[in-house]
Amino acid sequence: MRAFLVYLLNSFNYNSWGQLLKSLAPSLKYDLTQTIMIVSALSALVTRLFGIDWVAFLFLLLSFFVELRTGIKASQIKGEPFESKRLSRFSFKVLQYLIIIGLPHLFAISYYNMGRMMAYEVFSWIHLFLCTQIVLEIIVSIAENMAVIRGKEKSHWINELKDKINRVWK
Repeated sequence: MRAFLVYLLNSFNYNSWGQLLKSLAPSLKYDLTQTIMIVSALSALVTRLFGIDWVAFLFLLLSFFVELRTGIKASQIKGEPFESKRLSRFSFKVLQYLIIIGLPHLFAISYYNMGRMMAYEVFSWIHLFLCTQIVLEIIVSIAENMAVIRGKEKSHWINELKDKINRVWK
C-alpha cells in the first residue's frame, strides 16, 4: 500500500504530501486558509439568514454605502453639519432593513421544513415583496441625494422617473 501511495505521489511530480496538498488547496501555500474559511462561512450565513446569495448581499451593502456617502455629500452641499444622530439613524435603518429581509425568509424556511407549504408560500412572497420594496427605497434615497449633489430639487430624479412611468402606462 505504501509503495502505491509513493508511486501515486511521484506520478503527480510531487516530493511530499504537503506539496500535493498545497497544489489541491493553494490557499495553504499563501496562508489564506483562515480568510477563505471565514468568507465561505459568512456567505453561507448570509444565504441562510437573508435568503439572497452573497453577491446580492454584497451589492446591498454597497448600496447602503452609496446611500450613506451621497447623503453626507448632499448634506455638505446644503450646508448641514455632520451629526452623529443622523449616522445613528442611518445605522438603525440598515439594521431594520436587514431584519425585515431576514425575518420572513427565516419563517418561510421554518414552515417549509415543517411541511406547511401554504405558510411557506405566504412568507416567501412577503420576503420577495419586502426585498423589492427595500431596494426601491434605497434607490429613491440615492436619487434624492444625487439630485441635491447635482444642484437640482431633491425630488427631481423621482419626478422624472414618475413621468416616464406614467407615459408608458398611457
